[in-house]
Amino acid sequence: MTIDELVPSLIGSIYEAAIDLDRWQAVLAAVRMAFGAESVLLWRRTPSSTRAAVVCTAGLPDGVDWRRVTESSACRARLRAYESLTALEADEIGALLPLGERPFEELPTAWRERHETERGLVVTLIREPGHAALIEMVRLRGASPFAERDWDLARAVAPHLARAIVIERDRERSRIRSAAAAALGERLPMGVILVDADAALIDCSRRANEILEEGDGLYCDSGRLSTANRSECRRLHEAIHWAVGEARGAATSETFSLSVERRSGRSPLLVEVAGVTGGAAHGDLLESQALVYVKDPDRGAGISTDALRRAFGLTRTEAEVTARIATGLNHAEVAQALGVTVCAIRFHLKSIYAKTATQRQAELVYLLASDSERLAG
Repeated sequence: MTIDELVPSLIGSIYEAAIDLDRWQAVLAAVRMAFGAESVLLWRRTPSSTRAAVVCTAGLPDGVDWRRVTESSACRARLRAYESLTALEADEIGALLPLGERPFEELPTAWRERHETERGLVVTLIREPGHAALIEMVRLRGASPFAERDWDLARAVAPHLARAIVIERDRERSRIRSAAAAALGERLPMGVILVDADAALIDCSRRANEILEEGDGLYCDSGRLSTANRSECRRLHEAIHWAVGEARGAATSETFSLSVERRSGRSPLLVEVAGVTGGAAHGDLLESQALVYVKDPDRGAGISTDALRRAFGLTRTEAEVTARIATGLNHAEVAQALGVTVCAIRFHLKSIYAKTATQRQAELVYLLASDSERLAG
Protein backbone atom coordinates (compact mmCIF):
# COMPACT_ATOMS: atom_id res chain seq x y z
CA MET A 1 0.00 0.00 0.00
CA THR A 2 1.11 3.58 -0.62
CA ILE A 3 1.63 6.13 2.17
CA ASP A 4 -1.50 7.98 1.06
CA GLU A 5 -3.47 4.77 1.54
CA LEU A 6 -1.89 3.82 4.88
CA VAL A 7 -2.02 7.14 6.72
CA PRO A 8 -5.83 7.72 6.85
CA SER A 9 -6.52 4.32 8.39
CA LEU A 10 -3.68 4.75 10.88
CA ILE A 11 -4.88 8.21 11.90
CA GLY A 12 -8.35 6.87 12.63
CA SER A 13 -7.07 4.22 15.02
CA ILE A 14 -4.61 6.66 16.62
CA TYR A 15 -7.31 9.12 17.69
CA GLU A 16 -9.48 6.30 18.97
CA ALA A 17 -6.63 5.44 21.33
CA ALA A 18 -6.59 9.02 22.63
CA ILE A 19 -10.00 8.46 24.25
CA ASP A 20 -9.72 4.72 24.90
CA LEU A 21 -6.40 3.57 26.38
CA ASP A 22 -7.16 -0.04 25.55
CA ARG A 23 -6.86 0.87 21.86
CA TRP A 24 -3.11 1.58 21.99
CA GLN A 25 -2.35 -2.09 21.47
CA ALA A 26 -4.33 -2.06 18.23
CA VAL A 27 -2.54 1.15 17.14
CA LEU A 28 0.87 -0.43 17.61
CA ALA A 29 -0.24 -3.52 15.75
CA ALA A 30 -1.29 -1.31 12.83
CA VAL A 31 2.00 0.63 12.97
CA ARG A 32 3.91 -2.65 13.02
CA MET A 33 2.13 -3.83 9.89
CA ALA A 34 2.50 -0.49 8.08
CA PHE A 35 6.26 -0.40 8.65
CA GLY A 36 6.83 -4.11 8.14
CA ALA A 37 8.39 -4.29 11.59
CA GLU A 38 8.93 -7.35 13.73
CA SER A 39 8.17 -5.42 16.92
CA VAL A 40 7.07 -1.94 18.03
CA LEU A 41 7.43 -0.32 21.45
CA LEU A 42 5.92 2.93 22.71
CA TRP A 43 8.05 4.55 25.43
CA ARG A 44 6.86 7.30 27.77
CA ARG A 45 8.38 9.36 30.56
CA THR A 46 5.82 11.59 32.28
CA PRO A 47 6.05 14.41 34.85
CA SER A 48 4.72 12.05 37.53
CA SER A 49 7.61 9.61 37.16
CA THR A 50 11.35 9.96 36.75
CA ARG A 51 11.55 6.46 35.32
CA ALA A 52 10.92 5.55 31.75
CA ALA A 53 8.06 3.20 31.05
CA VAL A 54 7.04 0.96 28.20
CA VAL A 55 3.41 1.92 27.62
CA CYS A 56 2.66 -0.96 25.28
CA THR A 57 4.27 -3.20 22.68
CA ALA A 58 3.40 -5.22 19.63
CA GLY A 59 5.38 -8.21 18.40
CA LEU A 60 7.23 -8.97 21.64
CA PRO A 61 6.58 -12.11 23.69
CA ASP A 62 3.74 -11.95 26.20
CA GLY A 63 4.33 -12.04 29.92
CA VAL A 64 7.39 -9.75 30.08
CA ASP A 65 7.66 -7.96 33.45
CA TRP A 66 8.08 -4.45 32.02
CA ARG A 67 8.02 -2.82 35.45
CA ARG A 68 11.13 -4.78 36.40
CA VAL A 69 12.71 -4.11 33.01
CA THR A 70 12.21 -0.34 33.14
CA GLU A 71 13.69 -0.06 36.63
CA SER A 72 17.13 -1.15 35.37
CA SER A 73 19.92 1.36 34.88
CA ALA A 74 20.52 0.03 31.36
CA CYS A 75 16.93 0.82 30.41
CA ARG A 76 17.30 4.41 31.67
CA ALA A 77 20.53 4.73 29.69
CA ARG A 78 18.71 3.48 26.61
CA LEU A 79 16.05 6.15 26.95
CA ARG A 80 18.61 8.88 27.59
CA ALA A 81 20.26 7.92 24.32
CA TYR A 82 16.92 8.07 22.52
CA GLU A 83 16.04 11.47 23.96
CA SER A 84 19.08 12.98 22.26
CA LEU A 85 17.47 12.29 18.89
CA THR A 86 15.81 15.17 17.11
CA ALA A 87 12.11 14.91 16.36
CA LEU A 88 11.36 12.53 13.47
CA GLU A 89 15.02 11.51 13.14
CA ALA A 90 15.19 8.11 11.46
CA ASP A 91 18.20 5.94 10.69
CA GLU A 92 19.67 2.49 11.10
CA ILE A 93 20.72 2.90 14.69
CA GLY A 94 21.20 -0.78 15.45
CA ALA A 95 23.86 0.09 18.03
CA LEU A 96 21.07 1.38 20.28
CA LEU A 97 18.71 -1.49 19.69
CA PRO A 98 20.25 -4.91 20.41
CA LEU A 99 17.49 -6.78 22.18
CA GLY A 100 20.08 -9.01 23.82
CA GLU A 101 21.15 -6.16 26.13
CA ARG A 102 20.31 -6.09 29.79
CA PRO A 103 16.94 -4.29 29.67
CA PHE A 104 15.57 -7.17 27.65
CA GLU A 105 17.07 -10.04 29.58
CA GLU A 106 13.52 -10.90 30.63
CA LEU A 107 12.75 -11.94 27.04
CA PRO A 108 13.13 -15.64 26.15
CA THR A 109 16.73 -16.45 25.19
CA ALA A 110 15.76 -18.10 21.91
CA TRP A 111 13.75 -15.04 20.90
CA ARG A 112 16.60 -12.66 21.76
CA GLU A 113 19.15 -14.66 19.83
CA ARG A 114 17.10 -14.30 16.66
CA HIS A 115 17.12 -10.50 16.98
CA GLU A 116 20.63 -9.64 18.12
CA THR A 117 21.47 -7.75 14.93
CA GLU A 118 18.07 -6.34 14.03
CA ARG A 119 17.64 -3.08 12.18
CA GLY A 120 15.94 -0.31 14.13
CA LEU A 121 14.15 2.99 13.70
CA VAL A 122 13.30 5.36 16.56
CA VAL A 123 11.09 8.43 16.18
CA THR A 124 10.74 11.11 18.84
CA LEU A 125 7.09 12.08 19.32
CA ILE A 126 7.18 14.44 22.32
CA ARG A 127 10.07 16.07 24.09
CA GLU A 128 9.01 18.42 26.88
CA PRO A 129 10.41 19.15 30.36
CA GLY A 130 9.67 16.00 32.32
CA HIS A 131 7.72 14.38 29.51
CA ALA A 132 9.08 12.38 26.60
CA ALA A 133 7.44 9.92 24.24
CA LEU A 134 8.99 7.97 21.41
CA ILE A 135 8.24 4.98 19.27
CA GLU A 136 10.79 2.25 18.51
CA MET A 137 10.46 -0.17 15.59
CA VAL A 138 12.74 -3.11 14.82
CA ARG A 139 13.03 -5.53 11.89
CA LEU A 140 14.32 -9.07 11.77
CA ARG A 141 17.95 -9.92 11.10
CA GLY A 142 18.48 -9.91 7.34
CA ALA A 143 15.45 -7.73 6.63
CA SER A 144 15.84 -4.68 4.42
CA PRO A 145 16.86 -1.47 6.19
CA PHE A 146 14.37 1.28 6.88
CA ALA A 147 14.38 3.47 3.77
CA GLU A 148 13.11 6.86 2.62
CA ARG A 149 9.58 5.51 2.25
CA ASP A 150 9.55 4.52 5.93
CA TRP A 151 10.89 7.91 6.95
CA ASP A 152 8.15 9.63 4.95
CA LEU A 153 5.55 7.43 6.62
CA ALA A 154 7.01 8.26 10.03
CA ARG A 155 6.85 11.98 9.27
CA ALA A 156 3.20 11.63 8.28
CA VAL A 157 2.12 9.57 11.28
CA ALA A 158 4.26 10.94 14.14
CA PRO A 159 2.39 14.27 14.59
CA HIS A 160 -0.87 12.38 15.02
CA LEU A 161 0.66 9.98 17.53
CA ALA A 162 2.00 12.98 19.46
CA ARG A 163 -1.38 14.71 19.36
CA ALA A 164 -3.16 11.58 20.60
CA ILE A 165 -0.77 11.39 23.57
CA VAL A 166 -1.41 15.06 24.38
CA ILE A 167 -5.19 14.55 24.17
CA GLU A 168 -4.91 11.53 26.44
CA ARG A 169 -2.82 13.54 28.92
CA ASP A 170 -5.22 16.52 28.86
CA ARG A 171 -8.20 14.27 29.46
CA GLU A 172 -6.47 12.75 32.46
CA ARG A 173 -5.60 16.20 33.81
CA SER A 174 -9.22 17.26 33.43
CA ARG A 175 -10.41 14.15 35.22
CA ILE A 176 -7.99 14.70 38.11
CA ARG A 177 -8.90 18.38 38.32
CA SER A 178 -12.62 17.70 38.40
CA ALA A 179 -12.26 14.93 40.95
CA ALA A 180 -10.07 17.09 43.20
CA ALA A 181 -12.41 20.07 42.98
CA ALA A 182 -15.47 17.94 43.63
CA ALA A 183 -13.87 16.15 46.58
CA LEU A 184 -12.89 19.46 48.14
CA GLY A 185 -16.03 21.39 47.36
CA GLU A 186 -18.61 18.88 48.49
CA ARG A 187 -17.00 18.55 51.92
CA LEU A 188 -17.32 22.23 52.73
CA PRO A 189 -20.43 23.88 54.19
CA MET A 190 -19.47 27.07 52.33
CA GLY A 191 -19.47 27.38 48.56
CA VAL A 192 -16.23 26.69 46.71
CA ILE A 193 -15.57 27.85 43.14
CA LEU A 194 -12.54 26.90 41.06
CA VAL A 195 -11.59 29.59 38.53
CA ASP A 196 -8.71 30.38 36.20
CA ALA A 197 -6.70 33.62 36.14
CA ASP A 198 -9.44 35.34 34.10
CA ALA A 199 -12.16 34.39 36.63
CA ALA A 200 -13.61 31.84 34.20
CA LEU A 201 -15.46 29.06 36.04
CA ILE A 202 -13.81 25.64 35.93
CA ASP A 203 -15.87 23.88 38.56
CA CYS A 204 -17.91 24.64 41.67
CA SER A 205 -19.40 22.86 44.63
CA ARG A 206 -23.10 22.24 45.08
CA ARG A 207 -23.49 25.08 47.58
CA ALA A 208 -21.62 27.50 45.34
CA ASN A 209 -23.82 26.53 42.41
CA GLU A 210 -26.91 27.29 44.49
CA ILE A 211 -25.56 30.75 45.29
CA LEU A 212 -24.69 31.46 41.66
CA GLU A 213 -28.10 30.30 40.44
CA GLU A 214 -29.79 32.72 42.84
CA GLY A 215 -27.88 35.53 41.11
CA ASP A 216 -28.16 37.65 44.21
CA GLY A 217 -24.83 39.48 44.38
CA LEU A 218 -22.58 36.79 42.91
CA TYR A 219 -23.33 35.16 39.56
CA CYS A 220 -21.83 33.77 36.37
CA ASP A 221 -21.69 36.17 33.41
CA SER A 222 -20.62 34.63 30.08
CA GLY A 223 -18.63 31.98 31.95
CA ARG A 224 -16.89 34.46 34.29
CA LEU A 225 -17.46 34.94 37.99
CA SER A 226 -18.99 38.40 38.44
CA THR A 227 -20.81 40.65 40.90
CA ALA A 228 -23.59 43.17 40.34
CA ASN A 229 -21.49 46.03 41.69
CA ARG A 230 -18.79 47.07 39.21
CA SER A 231 -16.34 48.16 41.89
CA GLU A 232 -16.75 44.89 43.75
CA CYS A 233 -16.40 42.95 40.49
CA ARG A 234 -13.13 44.71 39.70
CA ARG A 235 -11.79 43.96 43.19
CA LEU A 236 -12.80 40.31 42.85
CA HIS A 237 -11.05 39.90 39.49
CA GLU A 238 -7.94 41.65 40.82
CA ALA A 239 -7.92 39.30 43.79
CA ILE A 240 -8.08 36.29 41.50
CA HIS A 241 -5.18 37.61 39.41
CA TRP A 242 -3.10 38.16 42.53
CA ALA A 243 -3.99 34.75 43.96
CA VAL A 244 -2.73 32.86 40.91
CA GLY A 245 0.46 34.95 40.79
CA GLU A 246 -0.19 36.63 37.46
CA ALA A 247 -0.19 40.21 38.74
CA ARG A 248 3.21 41.79 38.21
CA GLY A 249 4.48 38.46 36.88
CA ALA A 250 5.23 37.07 40.34
CA ALA A 251 3.65 34.48 42.60
CA THR A 252 2.10 35.68 45.84
CA SER A 253 1.04 33.92 49.02
CA GLU A 254 -1.44 36.66 49.96
CA THR A 255 -5.16 36.07 50.21
CA PHE A 256 -7.97 38.52 49.58
CA SER A 257 -11.29 38.95 51.35
CA LEU A 258 -14.27 41.07 50.41
CA SER A 259 -17.98 41.42 51.00
CA VAL A 260 -20.41 41.24 48.10
CA GLU A 261 -23.60 43.26 48.49
CA ARG A 262 -26.90 41.63 47.50
CA ARG A 263 -29.79 43.35 45.77
CA SER A 264 -32.27 41.50 47.96
CA GLY A 265 -30.99 43.37 51.00
CA ARG A 266 -29.88 40.19 52.75
CA SER A 267 -26.53 40.02 54.53
CA PRO A 268 -23.57 40.47 52.14
CA LEU A 269 -21.85 37.37 50.83
CA LEU A 270 -18.39 36.89 52.34
CA VAL A 271 -15.75 35.94 49.78
CA GLU A 272 -12.19 34.68 50.26
CA VAL A 273 -9.83 34.14 47.32
CA ALA A 274 -6.73 31.92 47.51
CA GLY A 275 -4.39 30.41 44.93
CA VAL A 276 -4.31 26.66 44.33
CA THR A 277 -0.94 25.60 45.71
CA GLY A 278 -0.95 21.83 46.10
CA GLY A 279 -2.16 18.42 45.04
CA ALA A 280 -3.24 17.72 41.51
CA ALA A 281 -3.37 21.39 40.60
CA HIS A 282 0.30 22.09 41.32
CA GLY A 283 3.36 22.56 39.18
CA ASP A 284 3.28 21.98 35.46
CA LEU A 285 0.26 19.65 35.52
CA LEU A 286 -2.32 22.41 35.35
CA GLU A 287 -2.63 26.11 34.50
CA SER A 288 -2.73 28.67 37.33
CA GLN A 289 -6.01 28.59 39.24
CA ALA A 290 -7.69 30.06 42.30
CA LEU A 291 -10.27 28.89 44.80
CA VAL A 292 -13.04 31.32 45.68
CA TYR A 293 -14.72 30.51 48.99
CA VAL A 294 -18.23 31.96 49.39
CA LYS A 295 -20.00 32.19 52.73
CA ASP A 296 -23.67 33.11 53.04
CA PRO A 297 -24.14 34.45 56.60
CA ASP A 298 -27.88 33.82 56.36
CA ARG A 299 -27.28 30.08 55.96
CA GLY A 300 -26.15 27.87 58.81
CA ALA A 301 -24.79 28.62 62.28
CA GLY A 302 -21.79 30.75 63.04
CA ILE A 303 -18.60 29.63 64.74
CA SER A 304 -18.62 29.53 68.51
CA THR A 305 -15.70 31.23 70.26
CA ASP A 306 -16.06 28.77 73.15
CA ALA A 307 -15.79 25.86 70.71
CA LEU A 308 -12.70 27.46 69.17
CA ARG A 309 -11.07 27.78 72.60
CA ARG A 310 -11.81 24.14 73.43
CA ALA A 311 -10.71 22.79 70.05
CA PHE A 312 -7.45 24.71 69.63
CA GLY A 313 -6.55 26.11 73.04
CA LEU A 314 -7.06 29.71 71.93
CA THR A 315 -7.33 32.65 74.27
CA ARG A 316 -10.60 34.58 74.37
CA THR A 317 -9.19 37.33 72.12
CA GLU A 318 -7.65 34.82 69.70
CA ALA A 319 -11.02 33.06 69.45
CA GLU A 320 -12.75 36.39 68.71
CA VAL A 321 -10.22 37.14 65.96
CA THR A 322 -10.57 33.63 64.51
CA ALA A 323 -14.37 33.75 64.46
CA ARG A 324 -14.32 37.01 62.51
CA ILE A 325 -11.64 35.80 60.11
CA ALA A 326 -13.89 32.81 59.40
CA THR A 327 -16.62 35.16 58.18
CA GLY A 328 -14.30 36.59 55.54
CA LEU A 329 -13.32 39.87 57.21
CA ASN A 330 -9.86 41.26 56.45
CA HIS A 331 -7.36 42.37 59.07
CA ALA A 332 -8.51 45.99 59.10
CA GLU A 333 -12.18 45.03 59.47
CA VAL A 334 -11.41 42.63 62.33
CA ALA A 335 -9.32 45.32 64.03
CA GLN A 336 -12.17 47.82 63.72
CA ALA A 337 -14.72 45.33 65.05
CA LEU A 338 -12.58 44.55 68.12
CA GLY A 339 -11.35 48.11 68.68
CA VAL A 340 -7.64 47.26 68.33
CA THR A 341 -4.87 47.98 65.82
CA VAL A 342 -4.09 45.98 62.71
CA CYS A 343 -0.67 45.19 64.20
CA ALA A 344 -2.41 43.62 67.17
CA ILE A 345 -4.52 41.44 64.85
CA ARG A 346 -1.39 40.27 63.02
CA PHE A 347 0.26 39.47 66.35
CA HIS A 348 -2.73 37.35 67.42
CA LEU A 349 -2.81 35.60 64.04
CA LYS A 350 0.76 34.36 64.48
CA SER A 351 -0.31 32.58 67.64
CA ILE A 352 -3.53 31.35 66.03
CA TYR A 353 -1.63 29.87 63.07
CA ALA A 354 0.74 28.05 65.43
CA LYS A 355 -2.10 26.59 67.51
CA THR A 356 -4.18 25.52 64.50
CA ALA A 357 -1.17 24.16 62.51
CA THR A 358 -1.89 26.55 59.63
CA GLN A 359 0.38 29.04 57.91
CA ARG A 360 -1.88 31.64 56.37
CA GLN A 361 -5.43 32.95 56.40
CA ALA A 362 -6.72 30.82 53.52
CA GLU A 363 -5.62 27.63 55.27
CA LEU A 364 -7.25 28.79 58.51
CA VAL A 365 -10.54 29.55 56.74
CA TYR A 366 -10.48 26.13 55.05
CA LEU A 367 -9.81 24.39 58.39
CA LEU A 368 -12.67 26.18 60.09
CA ALA A 369 -15.06 25.58 57.22
CA SER A 370 -14.28 21.88 56.99
CA ASP A 371 -14.82 21.48 60.76
CA SER A 372 -17.82 23.83 61.02
CA GLU A 373 -20.20 21.30 62.59
CA ARG A 374 -17.92 20.82 65.60
CA LEU A 375 -17.26 24.56 65.91
CA ALA A 376 -20.80 25.83 65.34
CA GLY A 377 -22.38 27.98 68.02
